[in-house]
Amino acid sequence: MNPSQHKQRPCSRCGSHHTPRHCLAYGKSCHNCQMLSHFTNDCRQPKRQQPPKYQHRFSAIECNPDIAYIGTISTSQQCDWLQEIIINDFPVTFKLDTGAQVNVLSLSVIRKLL
Repeated sequence: MNPSQHKQRPCSRCGSHHTPRHCLAYGKSCHNCQMLSHFTNDCRQPKRQQPPKYQHRFSAIECNPDIAYIGTISTSQQCDWLQEIIINDFPVTFKLDTGAQVNVLSLSVIRKLL
């Protein structure tokens, strides 16, 4: 009997209906127990307490141009607006952001500039 002749059944690993050996959870890691081949919603282990998602806290502080709060630093694989600028004869690529209040350089770049 080939797979197309099997009836779709409810799956205890991914929660959907599919033919045998076509589970979407195969090889995926559960965020609850970190074991493979099942999703968190279908995990048989006791649910562990999840840390709260990132919470924004704002406080009134004086505007000081020498102090900046950096909430997130991340890289992206999308096409960004980049510009190479020469500093002390060393080319540094910056992401141009017209809404940014500060620019951040990695420690490795700063060491090359000094």
